[in-house]
Amino acid sequence: MPTLARPGLELYYEVDGDGPPLPLIAGLASDSQSWAPVRAALARRFRLVLPDPRGAGRSAPADAAVSVDLIAEDCAALLAHLRIESAAVLGHSMGGLVAHRLAVIAPGCVRTLVLAASGAVDARAALLLGDLAAAREAGVPAELWFRMLFQWLFRPGFFADPRRVADAARLAAAYPYPQSMGPSGRSSARPSRGPRAAVSPSACPRSCCPDGSIA
Repeated sequence: MPTLARPGLELYYEVDGDGPPLPLIAGLASDSQSWAPVRAALARRFRLVLPDPRGAGRSAPADAAVSVDLIAEDCAALLAHLRIESAAVLGHSMGGLVAHRLAVIAPGCVRTLVLAASGAVDARAALLLGDLAAAREAGVPAELWFRMLFQWLFRPGFFADPRRVADAARLAAAYPYPQSMGPSGRSSARPSRGPRAAVSPSACPRSCCPDGSIA
């Protein structure tokens, strides 16, 4: 499978389908495989670009430095490598924060910004991401950590079946390419500058999601 050499990183990515380019940026603790439920349908209409964000999946090393800014820079480099001058960019959850940042640092690359269960970074989002990272650092058991994360990902009906919740948490914890905590024990939810701020809120466009919600 292809990789792109980046400073201190081999960025794993996949390309699938034919049509206008559509980069897909996965969320916290997710990688290119998280798009499996919609991948085949999208690939019939688009040329999908599916990176494994640094610190997750098959990008290596697993303990590479991680931040929203760095992931956005990786995405810009990948688009340039693939000679994609402009594209609609779809980001899910924290991937939407990355997509926001990509639109700031490389506005010519982003023709359309598509946010799925995401939004701009505000104090609530920064606190949530920081607390999730802190829980990982504190050694919270993986299945419990994923159950905490699920509360921000799924609708109330998902939790009506405790067995389904337990099974999903167990499968997520057993995934062979889990998100790393980075070289200092910090996940990619951690800031690139300032405490508990994944990216500067003022740097992100807010028109798509004025309430700033990310879930």
